[in-house]
Amino acid sequence: MSKKLILKLSILVVGLVGIFLVKGYLTKNTSYPQPDMTEITKSVASFQWCSENKGTVKWQEAQLKSKYKTWTDYALRKKFCKVDLEPLSEAEMSNAQWRDLALATDSQAAMVKLEWDKALKVFRAAGLPFKSKKLSRELLDEGH
Repeated sequence: MSKKLILKLSILVVGLVGIFLVKGYLTKNTSYPQPDMTEITKSVASFQWCSENKGTVKWQEAQLKSKYKTWTDYALRKKFCKVDLEPLSEAEMSNAQWRDLALATDSQAAMVKLEWDKALKVFRAAGLPFKSKKLSRELLDEGH
């Protein structure tokens, strides 16, 4: 009986070692491509950076505070929280000089900061960079 027990234990140990070797080989030799922001922004048509239903949007730039001072929170959220996206290049992301643009809060007091680079016309909400020609035109009074 001890020979059978030794044989069974040997098979279990060899199988366990084999599993660990295969697992180590597969994880070591598998490389996962990192997502490219250009490809991500090409595949997504719009982005909602703040709640459209409840909450506030407070402009951090004096010029925009003045421009939208008569707008209700509801009107600001409907106009600016959901934005159309365009492809964003790696160069635009790496060269951007971020400045605070707006601070949005939702009904549970969660805050999201919207930043922008006015010259490059790129934005970043909660750390996620994006580009929106429509939002740029509205904020910079282009084409009106």
